[in-house]
Amino acid sequence: MDAIHIKDLKVNCHLGITEREQKKKQQIIMDVSLYFSLKRPGRTDNLKDTIDYRTVAAGILAEVNGKKFYLIEHLAEVIATVVLKDKRVRKTKIVVKKLSALKTYNASFAAVEIMRHG
Repeated sequence: MDAIHIKDLKVNCHLGITEREQKKKQQIIMDVSLYFSLKRPGRTDNLKDTIDYRTVAAGILAEVNGKKFYLIEHLAEVIATVVLKDKRVRKTKIVVKKLSALKTYNASFAAVEIMRHG
């Protein structure tokens, strides 16, 4: 299946289960994949025949930026819901990376990955 990928989309939000984590916005990095047919836009070279990734990114940021979440699993579900509003999307894969989650353990990030069908 064809796909559009948005890699390393950055957003700032309150995320975590502790009071300390919730006090300060954290930068979260997301990878978003939208699976649908690119056959028509590949032939027509017309933006109206595809999904504009700028619109998708803006929609995600509008839904998430500055909001409060406890779990990255919930944040991933919210993002998937935004992406699947476009009925052309047959499937989406969302990866949410929390950079500060495992600093004490010298890990770059903790992440969740979900796949949802439209």
